[in-house]
Amino acid sequence: MAIEGIKSYYSANKAKYTTITEEECEVIIEATLEIMETAEQIIGEKRTLEILEKAGCPVNGKKVTIPRELVLKAIETAPSSFTLYNRNGEPAMEIGGTNSYFGLGPTNPYFCDFESEERRTSVSDDTKKCMIVADALPNIDFVMSLSGSNDGPANNAEVMEMKMMLQNTTKPIIGWGNSPEGIAEIIEMCGAVAGSVEAFKEKPFVGIYVGDPVTPLTHPKDSLEKLLYCCENNIPAIYLSDSQLGTLTPVTLAGSVVVGLAEVLTGLVISQLVNEGCVYVGGVINLSVDMKPVNVCYGSPEFCLGNGACYDVLHYLNLPIWGTANITDSKFVDEQAAIEGSMTSLTSCLNGAHLIHDAGFIEGAMSAALEQIVMNNEIISYARRVREGMTINEETLALDLIRSVGAGGTFITEMHTLKNFRKVWESTLFDHTIYDPAIKPTRMYERMKQRVANILETHSPEPLDPEIVEKIENIYKASVERIGKNKKK
Repeated sequence: MAIEGIKSYYSANKAKYTTITEEECEVIIEATLEIMETAEQIIGEKRTLEILEKAGCPVNGKKVTIPRELVLKAIETAPSSFTLYNRNGEPAMEIGGTNSYFGLGPTNPYFCDFESEERRTSVSDDTKKCMIVADALPNIDFVMSLSGSNDGPANNAEVMEMKMMLQNTTKPIIGWGNSPEGIAEIIEMCGAVAGSVEAFKEKPFVGIYVGDPVTPLTHPKDSLEKLLYCCENNIPAIYLSDSQLGTLTPVTLAGSVVVGLAEVLTGLVISQLVNEGCVYVGGVINLSVDMKPVNVCYGSPEFCLGNGACYDVLHYLNLPIWGTANITDSKFVDEQAAIEGSMTSLTSCLNGAHLIHDAGFIEGAMSAALEQIVMNNEIISYARRVREGMTINEETLALDLIRSVGAGGTFITEMHTLKNFRKVWESTLFDHTIYDPAIKPTRMYERMKQRVANILETHSPEPLDPEIVEKIENIYKASVERIGKNKKK
């Protein structure tokens, strides 16, 4: 069945792997549109309510329903793709189609200390080290702060973290905001790097994670204020629904997906009413819940399935996708972290999610570790090779070579082998050697730790001009002063 008023891009954006079929996408979309039209959502920000009411949404106090035609128009006017640049103004990520890019997660309150291996409160120097490690690793395409900055004022931690990120990597950045004022200071920093705010907006190297709905079907004031600010100022905005099976959403995956998509498409409608054609990136995390302690589980099959279904629907709608992978519920960088990181990374990559965040996360998004970034980098490399698939043509079939070498021969001395063997994936971390009693074997964690140590010792990210650094520092100082003045009021 086709959906009247919506063109399907399911086939055009079809990835190596899909969780649900085109027909199932249509069932989910129709169900989502029905919920948006018939179930009231809470809008916690006055101006947003006024915008929605003016556009024709029925309003009942702080509650609204969203007419189908508004959703269809927003899908049509929102960009299906956009480019994020690096700090030097060079194209780095073409977001759209089935292009997949991987990055760190944001602002954890705790950190696994690299030296002592103890869990402690995260500080801004951790963010700096995360940037250095991420800058050196080829499969980390963009960065988020990963570590919180608990050694500065809490109400502008995002500005401190942006300062550390801009100074320690050239890779694209996804920041976050406590407030529109904090985002404005971040954009001012980006303008200092680019030469002007206008030059930055022309070639953006930073997008902003504006916040989340409060599931189910509630859009809080602070998230909406930040969404409005980014949309009005043409800053790529990311809005993410956190669905929890059986607590905040139906325990069934299909129902959970509908709730999450209803929230994300509501954000889309708001973005396009505020500034038609502005960049909006939506995503849904579907978390299962262990009902014994009532804890959410990031590393579950349902996480992969629910997220994958949302990716398929957003591909159908031809919208930019915020993905999630490489996260683990383990409190350590261990076997559990490897398994959960591998499955979430592989499925997100095969599903063609666009901006896939959360590399480096452990402890269910409460903590992070440098070693986890290194392991995730290797997992992503593996997943990308699987997604690449195999080529079948005259050269790869090598029929003449098979006949020439014949029974009992060897291919190791053949020019065909010399020409092609480097195309076979090689790990930079795994141990594929034969046991040698003269050489003490190492565990993978030891090799990850050594890799981190080598990077921190030898890798120096491309520095910013000292004048730009001074401007960034002054913007941060002004931000701290703003926080101090607000506290006195």
